[in-house]
Amino acid sequence: MGGYTWSNSFATPRLGADFTYASGDHDPNDNKRQTFDLLFGALHKFYGMMDVTGLRNTISPSVNATVQPTKRLSIRADFFAYWLADGNDLSYSEAGKGRTLNGYGIKPDNNNFFGTEVDCVINYVATASISLQAGYSHFFPGDYVKQSVDSVPANGGRKDANYFYLMSTFRF
Repeated sequence: MGGYTWSNSFATPRLGADFTYASGDHDPNDNKRQTFDLLFGALHKFYGMMDVTGLRNTISPSVNATVQPTKRLSIRADFFAYWLADGNDLSYSEAGKGRTLNGYGIKPDNNNFFGTEVDCVINYVATASISLQAGYSHFFPGDYVKQSVDSVPANGGRKDANYFYLMSTFRF
């Protein structure tokens, strides 16, 4: 994880890059589960706002850019790419459950490229007590998903996905 901030430039631009690796089970015949197991989930910062994949059997490089045009407003964009670390293991959701439905499963003959995600998050600090956040994300399926899944019923039969949210924080 690293980056550089141009602190003397307008909007204080920052570029960053991260790399995440979480092992998969390299020997599915030994009756031992050796996939990396994250103790706590929901680390959007490291693997995307959509939680399409979790920190299990994953290789994920990412880049990000942030600008802060005013003291109260910041805009951040992230780009994540996902590969399965081991094709002899499942792909995992953020919750940790291995995917086995809708055509998913252990697919060692498939390409391990799972897909990419683009996130954009806008933060606005309205007052010392109130802040607002809006975010949009899109998941682009990779070869692993395209080769494994006929369609995802929860996505209306599509393999890609969109995510939008609004959030407010009240401090008292």
